[in-house]
Amino acid sequence: MTDQSGNHHVDEGRKILSVEDLHVAYGAVKALRGISFSVKAGEIVTLIGANGAGKSTTMNCIMGLVKCQAGKIVFLDEDIANMHAFQIVRKGLSLSPEGRRLFLNLSVRENLEIGGLITLDKGKKQELLDEIFQLFPRVKERLTQIAGTLSGGEQQMVAISRAIMQNPDLLLLDEPSLGLAPNLVQEIFEKVQILNSEGKTILMVEQNAFQALRISHRAYCLEHGELNIKGTGAELLANPKIKEAYLGG
Repeated sequence: MTDQSGNHHVDEGRKILSVEDLHVAYGAVKALRGISFSVKAGEIVTLIGANGAGKSTTMNCIMGLVKCQAGKIVFLDEDIANMHAFQIVRKGLSLSPEGRRLFLNLSVRENLEIGGLITLDKGKKQELLDEIFQLFPRVKERLTQIAGTLSGGEQQMVAISRAIMQNPDLLLLDEPSLGLAPNLVQEIFEKVQILNSEGKTILMVEQNAFQALRISHRAYCLEHGELNIKGTGAELLANPKIKEAYLGG
C-alpha cells in the first residue's frame, strides 16, 4: 500500500507474504516440493539450508524469475505467483540477488538510479538515498566509482542499496554474506538489523546459519526442496539437528 508521496504503509505484525504449497521443477528435477511459510510485517525471516536445497529457487520464484508449477505466493492479499518480475517489483518486493549482479561497467550512482527507476517521486528518491548513505557511508564515498572496481564487501553494500531504492514493503536478501571476509560478514548482518529496526521487513537466504539465526525473528530449514524444521531464530540455534548440520556441532 502506497500513499501519494510514495511511502509504503503496512501494519506491524500483519502477514504480508504467504507461500503456500509451492512446487518448482527444472525439467525432471524437483527443486521445491510443496513448501509453505510466511513473513509478517516487521520481521526478519531466514531460510537456511545446504547448497542445492532450493533456497535461491524460492527467492527467484517469489520474484517471478522462476516459474512455479503449483502453489500460491500471496503478497499483501494478492496471489503474485507467475506474475512478471517487473510487476512484482511494482507491488512492493525487491531482491538483492545472490552474487550481487551489479552492472559492473556502470558507476555506483548509475546502479542506484536503476534501482530507483520505479520510485517516481523525486523527494522520495532523495529520502531513500539519504537513508542509504547513512547506513552505508562507503556507498556515498564510492558514488562516481565504476561498480566493477569495488571490493566484494562494497559491491554487496551497493546491491542491497539498489534494492532499497525500490522502496519495498518486503526486502529479499539472497546470500548477503557470501564470499565476504569475516569482519565484513559481521558488518553486513549489523546493517540488516539496523534496516529492520528502521521498519524494513526482510526475508533472507543465508548459508552462514549462525549469524543469520542470531538476528532472525523466525527461520525455516530447507532440505531437498522441503521445509522440515521451523521456529524462532533462537529455537533453531538450539536445535541439535541444526547444530550438527549447519553450526559445526
